[in-house]
Amino acid sequence: MRSGVYTEHPDTLVFNLNLVIRRGPELLGVSALWTRLSPLGWIANRGRLGLSPCPCEGQGLRSGRLHLRWQSVTRLNLADRRRCLKGTSALRPARKRHRLKSDDYLSYYASKFRTVEIDSTYYGTPAASTVENWYRNTPTDFIFAAKVPQVVTHTNMLLNCEVEFDEFIERMTLLKEKQGPLLFQFPHFSKYEFKGPGPLFSRLRVFLKRATEAYKCRFAVEIRNRTWVDARMTDLLGEFKVALALTDHSFMPRPWEYKRKVDLITADFTYVRWLGDRKGIEELTPTWDKIIVDRRDDLMKWAEVFRQFSDRIQAYTYANNHYAGNGPETISLFWRLLMGSKA
Repeated sequence: MRSGVYTEHPDTLVFNLNLVIRRGPELLGVSALWTRLSPLGWIANRGRLGLSPCPCEGQGLRSGRLHLRWQSVTRLNLADRRRCLKGTSALRPARKRHRLKSDDYLSYYASKFRTVEIDSTYYGTPAASTVENWYRNTPTDFIFAAKVPQVVTHTNMLLNCEVEFDEFIERMTLLKEKQGPLLFQFPHFSKYEFKGPGPLFSRLRVFLKRATEAYKCRFAVEIRNRTWVDARMTDLLGEFKVALALTDHSFMPRPWEYKRKVDLITADFTYVRWLGDRKGIEELTPTWDKIIVDRRDDLMKWAEVFRQFSDRIQAYTYANNHYAGNGPETISLFWRLLMGSKA
């Protein structure tokens, strides 16, 4: 992704979630786009998300339900704060002002937002006509990121899936200059799948060598086995200039929690995903309209992490509702902490 994509909006900061609202010189991001709208409130990650006042609420927009399961992505480059974006979860147009046909949803949102990570590709490669419609119905500076299909990461675990992977990549190239990073989101592997990280690393080396030689794409890798992110993993990803996804999840260490010093920056960009403890927070609340878990201390540490690498890379950053209870408020709080505000 080229930094020049954002130069026409100089006074913005990038954060999470899928889309970025265009409002004057400010860009704001959103988390999910779904197949149809309803007036019942925000919805993302299988939960309704009530809208509270926050910077992502644009003129003519209010909370809403979105269904086409795309997830959010954003960019942060503090070395040049004038090229940043900030974002949250899904927005919808005020119902009385905007009566949209289903075919108009993407083009309408693309008029308000700048980027999206497509979660639906995890379940399978979309039809060429679908991808062409995404391209045709978005502005020239719109960016799509996407998850690699689960047949590669989960079902076949990198073996005998070159045909499916190639089909996915070739389909994504239909996005042309709008194609963003592609994420390998691996599951937590049991001892019955891999007795240790070595066999996975061996497969990953072969797979990434082929992928990076054959395609000029940005790739990121997310590992969900707690002890497998070590120097061997980061050296492997660094060899192919593939980003390591950094997560804040109940079963993975955060950057400041690694017992051994590991360089977690393996490419010229990174993914940061604030996922939280889904099971734990769902025991506390069935709705997503306010902060349930106090993440201020965690977000202050994340802000420090960002300051350490922001002068040399871009960061794609995600926050879902299960992290603290309300994605927009999480993003708003992080932004204030990052900019040094005590509010």
